[in-house]
Amino acid sequence: MPCAEVFERTAVRAGQTAARQLGKQVEFEIEGCDVGIDKSLADVIAEPLLHLVRNAVGHGIESAGARIAAGKSAIGKVKLAAFNEGSHIHIAVTDDGRGIDLDRIANSATIHGIVNSGEDLSMDQCLRLIFRPGFSSASEVSELSGRGIGLDIVDRAMEQAGGQVRVATEAGVGTTFVMILPAALAVVDCVLVRSADQVYGIRSARVADHRSLDPSELANIVSTNTIHWNGQELPVLSLRSLLSQAEDEADGPHERELIVCQADADRPARSRGLDQFALIVDSVYGKQETLVRGLGRHAARWLGVSGAAELLDGNVALVLDVDHLTEAQSYPDGVKETSQG
Repeated sequence: MPCAEVFERTAVRAGQTAARQLGKQVEFEIEGCDVGIDKSLADVIAEPLLHLVRNAVGHGIESAGARIAAGKSAIGKVKLAAFNEGSHIHIAVTDDGRGIDLDRIANSATIHGIVNSGEDLSMDQCLRLIFRPGFSSASEVSELSGRGIGLDIVDRAMEQAGGQVRVATEAGVGTTFVMILPAALAVVDCVLVRSADQVYGIRSARVADHRSLDPSELANIVSTNTIHWNGQELPVLSLRSLLSQAEDEADGPHERELIVCQADADRPARSRGLDQFALIVDSVYGKQETLVRGLGRHAARWLGVSGAAELLDGNVALVLDVDHLTEAQSYPDGVKETSQG
């Protein structure tokens, strides 16, 4: 079924009702109407989507007076968007409101004894707290807030579905929540690369360029961890390193290949991975349109893997999520600004 039907039937109506109850003027925008979603997946996201939209209207969008004082239009905007990325579907709810008040969250956590008084909380820790069951920073209990329920439902639903929820916020600008869910099937154009004895797929949309590296050039790149490409100096990573595979040093220097990865411009919420970087692989195996199967409820255990595809020769290749791989490299403790679940 089209995502637009889910958005309009579930989320927009609930958002309009919440706006009327709170006396706020809110416009709703829908993007990605042509993205299809399995009915079973639509059932999974229905309640979390409801809470995210109510949260955007109740907590994100300011009153008309506050918006005008901040130099904004009196009418707030909430955008619901859907797009496919590999074998995952991204469902985003974005508001142009006040942003998440991290100080208020920290104070509420102190009052409720979740953290010690005076303890400094990072943005990551504050954003994780809003998904804690029973947690609320609302000063008053109303029909829409202050009851300590809502975002924990989103987090729990993502855990059960093998997905995750991400948050990006900026004070005075707004907040984006993105639910990332594994789809059962997706057709994806992939660049196939070899690393060690395995073949992996990387979405073609993420690959801007690729070329061979001779041993001397490879040695120079490895020593500096950078490469010049189209007038830019890009960081260089090794796919073997990202996948915790042993480097093959037994045969001495030998040719490798390098691919240039670029970020998706249409992602509603940016990850903390690298927007643009070069990746050293053993070889580029080819390019083909592949039918990618999601990993279902096991997806959360396979960080950096978005699905599996059967190749034309009958072998199976894991399709990589290079954003997650680079985030794990940059933040080995697993703490991410926008990640939950």
